[in-house]
Amino acid sequence: MTTFHPLQAEQWALKHFGAVDLGDRRRNQRAVRIAQGMASRSGKSIPKLFDRRADVKAAYTFMSRKEATPERLQTPHRNHVRAALGQAGTFLLLEDSSEFIWSRHQETPGLGRTGDLRSPVRQGFTLHTTLAVKWQKPHQQSGQRLPVQVLGILDQEYYLRQPAPTASESDAERRQRENKESALWTRATERIGKGPDDQDVRWVRVCDRGADIEVFMRGVIAQGQGFVVRAAQNRRLLDPNARTRECIGHVFEAARAASPLGSYTIDLRGRKGQKARAAHVEVSVVRAYLWPTPMAGGQGKPRQEGIRVSIVRVAEKPSDDVKEPLEWMLLTDADIETFEEAHEVALQYQARWLVEEFHKGLKTGLGAERLQLEAGQRLKAMISMMSVVATRLLALREDSRERPNDPAQSAGLSAVELQVLSKVLKRQLKTVQDVILALGRLGGHMNRKSDGLPGWQALWEGMNMLQVYVEGYKSLSGKSRSEWGDLPPDDEAGDQLDKSHVMACLFLPPNQKSSESIEPTVAHLHNPATWGMTLRITRWRQRCCLRRFLRDMRCQCVLFCDFATACGVVTTIQYQMPLFLSTEDWHSNDNPFKHCTQHFAVVTVGTTERNGEGNAFGIGQKVALGS
Repeated sequence: MTTFHPLQAEQWALKHFGAVDLGDRRRNQRAVRIAQGMASRSGKSIPKLFDRRADVKAAYTFMSRKEATPERLQTPHRNHVRAALGQAGTFLLLEDSSEFIWSRHQETPGLGRTGDLRSPVRQGFTLHTTLAVKWQKPHQQSGQRLPVQVLGILDQEYYLRQPAPTASESDAERRQRENKESALWTRATERIGKGPDDQDVRWVRVCDRGADIEVFMRGVIAQGQGFVVRAAQNRRLLDPNARTRECIGHVFEAARAASPLGSYTIDLRGRKGQKARAAHVEVSVVRAYLWPTPMAGGQGKPRQEGIRVSIVRVAEKPSDDVKEPLEWMLLTDADIETFEEAHEVALQYQARWLVEEFHKGLKTGLGAERLQLEAGQRLKAMISMMSVVATRLLALREDSRERPNDPAQSAGLSAVELQVLSKVLKRQLKTVQDVILALGRLGGHMNRKSDGLPGWQALWEGMNMLQVYVEGYKSLSGKSRSEWGDLPPDDEAGDQLDKSHVMACLFLPPNQKSSESIEPTVAHLHNPATWGMTLRITRWRQRCCLRRFLRDMRCQCVLFCDFATACGVVTTIQYQMPLFLSTEDWHSNDNPFKHCTQHFAVVTVGTTERNGEGNAFGIGQKVALGS
């Protein structure tokens, strides 16, 4: 699994929300905890995301804060996406709009009308999303949608529709109201901004018929980006060499009159009222100039020149077996001449289906439309975080399609999760595809050959079920756990730590004042990827009985970690139990930590009871280790 979307919830939440700036450190930390809860318990309601009632209440309070805007919450994630978009390659910016409806809610402030404006009240908003993916040039002819690397959300806008029109509404007022909704596409262009100047980097906006707007296409070209847009209007064509402006034809007729360059078979998805099927299509290309509309240059401005485009027609021959033959009219700024180039444009348009699945996952998988929040601001804040979570499983599914034969260890699961998954399903997991099929089976996928790979919603359910099994495994006693086998070793991360009995006890130097609060940043433990959280621990006791402390945790070894090293790198010294430091031992010359002016942590692991005497300086705080 690519490190852009690590599957471990703690690591993922820190990567995509750790740098959020909501004006207060506590709010920033709360955002990370909420994201971690969403990632580990995807699709659950807010009360089910957390075990403690206080955390549930804090989450509701967090969503009500005026600082928790969608833009600020998604800023760290979008910064990661934008940084990835600066690398060499072709990137598709998949765009689509989807309505989110709360028809059973009481009238909710911050929501607008949805659906037919003349129908009974249905509240909600339109969500316009730009999903960034990395495109891999096809090496051979294919009718299936090619796998892509999902980067994440580059832009989102929440649009509230205007009130229902009145009988006295003029044509000009109607056009102005409609233009506000169609301007979603042009406003996204302004927010996304100029594409990279590097010739090795290309951004391509891939849109459905809603983006067949001349102002949008001109804006994309002005920003140094490309586009693939499905034509909705049979626009006039212009001869750029003619002395006078003259129409020489129309988009649809010109494309249908062109000779086919080749043919291939497309695997079409099943949709409402239509079964999945294979369609044999022919591909033709026409290069032309679109006739400029009178308003394209703005009122009072001279009419602009025509837009140079390639019209790629992908069409199925009519037959008695097919009621509605497939026909795509695709407009692109690229110069298309060969069948291979036209075929790639068609495949890029097929990738747009991914953003439709993204919106579907938000609604059904994560349950966005089941939220019972009482204000539009709260709904937007929650859905903005859900949107980032939705890219996580979407990325897993795409990654599995791209490299199915890689070792299972590269699928993104921890060693413990792989072992539990293997034990539950009683099967060996050798490749990434094995892991994906196993997760899908937990999520309800039948794993039959005719079923193909699991969809991302089945993977989502499978991941949730796997977390339940893992938590159950952790809660087992040592004797019961032996039936599952020992924890697998992890050479890169040092000794594998059992997360079910982990306690970090912060030890203070003798000169630490009892009234002080301490904030050690636990940056690394063995492996730099293991830790990434900040513990805020207030000293509650000057002296505590280490014997009782360790006995209650049934510990068998102690790890002392020195946080004094620069750059957060931890120096670790391991001791086998029993090891007890009394106050006298602390001040003895044999104490290796006596002269350190920094803080110490003792991490206790295991299940063996120990007895002993002694006191030590310190306090205890439960923490969770990353895998």
